[in-house]
Amino acid sequence: MIEVVGPALGGIRQHVTELVRHARCAEFDVTVVGPALPSGIAVDVAIALGGPSRPWQVRLAAATIAAVPGDVVHAHGMTAGWAAAAARSVIIRSKGPTGPTGPTGPTGPDRGRRRPLVLTVHNVVLGRSPLRLLEGPLYRRCDVVVAPSAAIAARVRRLAPGVAVAEIVPTFPMPVPERAAREVRSELGVAEGAALVVVPARLHPQKDHDTVLRAVAALGSRCGPVSVVLVGDGPTRPVVEALIEALGLSGTVVMVGHRSDVADLVAAADVVLVGSTWEAVPFVVLEAMMLGVAVISSDVGIVGELVDDAGPVVRIVPVGDPAAMSGALEDLLGDPAARQELARRASEVAERYTPAHLGDAVLDLYAGLVA
Repeated sequence: MIEVVGPALGGIRQHVTELVRHARCAEFDVTVVGPALPSGIAVDVAIALGGPSRPWQVRLAAATIAAVPGDVVHAHGMTAGWAAAAARSVIIRSKGPTGPTGPTGPTGPDRGRRRPLVLTVHNVVLGRSPLRLLEGPLYRRCDVVVAPSAAIAARVRRLAPGVAVAEIVPTFPMPVPERAAREVRSELGVAEGAALVVVPARLHPQKDHDTVLRAVAALGSRCGPVSVVLVGDGPTRPVVEALIEALGLSGTVVMVGHRSDVADLVAAADVVLVGSTWEAVPFVVLEAMMLGVAVISSDVGIVGELVDDAGPVVRIVPVGDPAAMSGALEDLLGDPAARQELARRASEVAERYTPAHLGDAVLDLYAGLVA
């Protein structure tokens, strides 16, 4: 198997890292192709993938991918997808004793053209970007497109009718806390008996800290003492700091910046709060569910699909609605039994999204393509 990963850090690299680890444990022969970056899994074949503005790099990357042995090519993201798609039209000519012997691929005649191509769409192109024009043509050049949510699957089917679509959430590391909740809460300065709300999100407009902070301000003291911890850093830090001051939340909200122990902080929380304006798969929601913590989230990505027989296992609020978010906070913080029941149901649903379960789904897909 060949996993082609693009230049992005974060979720995509995390997904490929876990997928490759799982595949190798299952004794799959995996080669990782892509830019060498100081995060996530190490690549076996380092290349520059290029993009629409650097077509020569796409051609060079395609030639390299075509020459790598493997039964299935799996590209992650659009940049990797275009290079992998271009590789299908590359003819590799091997040299014999008297020169080129004709078109051959890595493991057989014209293999580079024929082997199945899988593309995982981690995000769709938003706004009026000209890249939107490239989505449909790329999807149509694939054998299977893996979509992380029902909404993205519907978009792929609309842009590329007839192309096989598989709905599989990307893998991610299993969250494993290393410290007791009492120790973490003490470190954060959470008073005995106070509620702890954790907001794990990069400081970026997409994460909508404005709505989160206004919801906390509207809550006031109706639920007794509450500590809110913002975990993460990013370009909107000055704006967030100014809003905390303007809303009079300096005694309530603590910013701890980037942390490597996010699982510890989430596991110590009473509620995890997610206010994103757009996500395909908000991994922090799934991680909190696995850790048995109640979640309030804006209605993005797969959040609405997280249900059991009794209904949603996450408290869902409209995007950009501080009043609804504040009301949800009041409900859960004011009713510990309801909060614990929601967390219990969520942890049961989270079994569907363990790295092993999601990794097996991808390996089953590979097996079906080469059968």
